[in-house]
Amino acid sequence: MPLPLKQRTAVITGAASGIGKALAKEAADQGMRLALLDSNTDELSQLCDDLSQTTEVISATLDVRKREQLDNFAIELKNHDIALVFANAGVMRAGTSWKLSADDWDLVFDVNVKGVMHTVSAFMPHLLAQHSPARIVITGSTSAFMARPHLAAYSSSKHALWGIAEALQLELAEAEAPVDVSFLAPSGVKTPIASRPTNSPTADQQKTIGELLEAFGMPPEEVAEKTFAALKEEKFWILPQPEFKEALIARAESVNQETNP
Repeated sequence: MPLPLKQRTAVITGAASGIGKALAKEAADQGMRLALLDSNTDELSQLCDDLSQTTEVISATLDVRKREQLDNFAIELKNHDIALVFANAGVMRAGTSWKLSADDWDLVFDVNVKGVMHTVSAFMPHLLAQHSPARIVITGSTSAFMARPHLAAYSSSKHALWGIAEALQLELAEAEAPVDVSFLAPSGVKTPIASRPTNSPTADQQKTIGELLEAFGMPPEEVAEKTFAALKEEKFWILPQPEFKEALIARAESVNQETNP
């Protein structure tokens, strides 16, 4: 049975831009209430002003690296019937792996990995206690399935999310919980991820990331539309750009044959 969405709440981290913003608009179009989180106050405020014309919106400016901030926001939603939690906030750093700074590595893992688990951990008690069907959607990437030069930090963080998402789904199934998980793995998407959060990457990093997104990017609105279509089918794997599967199969076969990368 499809997950009921209308008049229920969607929680979205990294909501002010890119995929998060597109997900917020699509959720509103689906008749959902919105709980939007982002570190960018101005962009979040503008989005809330726009969407509050058509649906109920609650928001907070916070940093997903700060677990207590997510815990406090989850408490604010104690009377909301939450259907979807999009653990979506993410950053990217590009560059030769050993030349990236310690701060770059810390930032990518603190936001992309710890930030996701802070989000899951903050909202899971609520989802379990409400005894209603719900779903957590973790924004990964096709970089979770294959390594790419100059994206070691980003790719390894998304590899970690793949493992987290599958383990989380198995744990919830074992507990017979009314909560499921989806792993959203787009390829390139035309977003401003290169400049998130405030301590932005170097000019060279921005150029590298920008070239990748320009070459392979899909509009975030299309990603959001395909995501909600997959959610209606209760899919764990949400793959908006399935053309990447050929490369995934080739990588798996390379491992099977023990050939060098």
